[in-house]
Amino acid sequence: MKRSVEGGILYETVSPLVHGMGFQIVELVGTQRRGTFHANLVIYREAGVDIGDCTRVYKAVFPRLEVVVDAPEVHLEVSSPGVYRKIKDAREFAVFRGSKVRLMVADSTEWIVGTIVEAGEDAVTLRADGTTQSYRYVEIRKAQLDYP
Repeated sequence: MKRSVEGGILYETVSPLVHGMGFQIVELVGTQRRGTFHANLVIYREAGVDIGDCTRVYKAVFPRLEVVVDAPEVHLEVSSPGVYRKIKDAREFAVFRGSKVRLMVADSTEWIVGTIVEAGEDAVTLRADGTTQSYRYVEIRKAQLDYP
């Protein structure tokens, strides 16, 4: 599986279209299987993503993929991150700034729940109960969006 978030022909093709429509790319994965290219695109914006948004992005992106991808068949799936998405890498914390998340950090068995205030290179800062606390990415065992 090839995970493409930034860089590469797949990202370079899709990014200007998606960003131009007011969305951020959370995840972009392209795989080649038996002559068919499959692309999964997860989009986000603070106001939310609905089925109509996914349809509009699909209609903008799909023709470009057909031209760029060297495969007889191209399949594209466009979706929202979902209300309880597992955060897969540090870059996603910046995408979801302002969103409520749950973290499980090293040496703890309890979830920490808060709103992402800042996402830097090494740590994420959450606000919960009127206080802010930073957590280094290397200390985070699990992270997921938490429905407000």
